[in-house]
Order: sequence, then C-alpha cells, then structure tokens
Amino acid sequence: SSAASDVYKRQPVKYVENSSALQSLLQQLNKPVERKKIDDIHNWNVFWQGVDVAHAWGFRPIFVLVDGVDSQERDLDFMQALLYPLFEQLATVQSKNLFFKFFLPSELKEVAEKAIKDLYPHPVFSIMIEWDDPSLSSLLTQRLRTAAPSRRYPGLDSLAKPGLDLEQKVIQAAKGSPRRLLRLVSALIDAHILHQPDALLFDQVDWEIALHSFQKGHP
Repeated sequence: SSAASDVYKRQPVKYVENSSALQSLLQQLNKPVERKKIDDIHNWNVFWQGVDVAHAWGFRPIFVLVDGVDSQERDLDFMQALLYPLFEQLATVQSKNLFFKFFLPSELKEVAEKAIKDLYPHPVFSIMIEWDDPSLSSLLTQRLRTAAPSRRYPGLDSLAKPGLDLEQKVIQAAKGSPRRLLRLVSALIDAHILHQPDALLFDQVDWEIALHSFQKGHP
C-alpha cells in the first residue's frame, strides 16, 4: 500500500551511544533560555548578507514578511522595541528593491502607522484582517490538504469520531486567532499520539487533553 511504502522510505533511526560528550551536549541544550536583549536581535550584517545571497540567486524584488512579534511577550513596549529598528530601515531597504510586509497584533496598529509615517516619506497601506468561523475553517481545510496532498480531507471532522464536532470546538477555542487555531491542532495531534497512537480517529479524550495542554501554555 502507499502507506506502507511511505514507511519504508523513512530514514532509519540510528542508535547513539551514551558518552560524556553527549551528556554535556544535552546539558547545554537543556539550559533555560534567557530573553535576548533587544540590541542583540537586530543583526543587520547578517540581514544584508542574506539579502546579497537572495540577489545572487536572482530574486528581485524581495518581500520580507514580519510576523510573531508577540510570540515572546505581548507587551506593547517590548513589541515596539522589536519593530522600531525595522521601521528605521524602510527607506533604505526600498532603495534595494526590498519590501517589508508586517503582520501585527491589533494593538500595534496606531503605533506602527505613526512610527512609519514619521520615518518613511512614502504612502503606506494597511488592512485589518478579520478572522471569522468560516475563514478559520477554510484555513484549517487548506492546512489539512497541504499536509496530505494525496488525500482530500473535507475538514477536521473527517478525522474525528462521529458527533464530536471537533472542528467547531477547535475554532471556538481559537478565539478568532489563526495562530491559536494551528497550535490547538498541533496540541491535538500530540495528545492523540500520547493517548491512543494506534487509533485512526480523534475522540473526546484527545480533545480534552489537547485543550488542557494548550491552555497551560497559552492562557
């Protein structure tokens, strides 16, 4: 079957013998992550090296998509501090055929528009994306089709036990956020693998485990 052939194509898992070097590496990886200073995040030398590489590959123009500025902290001052150095570069980057597209949380709208207007002499276009239940459902269906292009899943409910209304549960818990939606689905998959990896369909227990886990990490 196609499923079986996919399994045989996977890379084998190689055994790694325990050693002091391995333990040292794991200890280094397990160290708590310290919040980076704002000044350390903006390394323009590395940025322009990346632009030079893209130009060498023949990409013109180049669009830089900026998203997730609220993934570390949803603190207004912190998010502004992340963005302001980018705003200062707008005039420079456009002269190099480089264009920024920012995907920002709603509370940054006025702040960003004012900062860009003060620093950038050209018109700037903005739009507020409104996510409703049908658009979130459409996003979910597209992600399912991308994950399994050889199969046509009509939606998340096709992967759940009848009567669970799983897709509606996920959409309601997402609270209008596509990022929350996709993280919930990821938590759901993790819960299913831990709870009943051999079962074909999601069930209510999978959903309860996923929702609890998600809410702990994303209150």
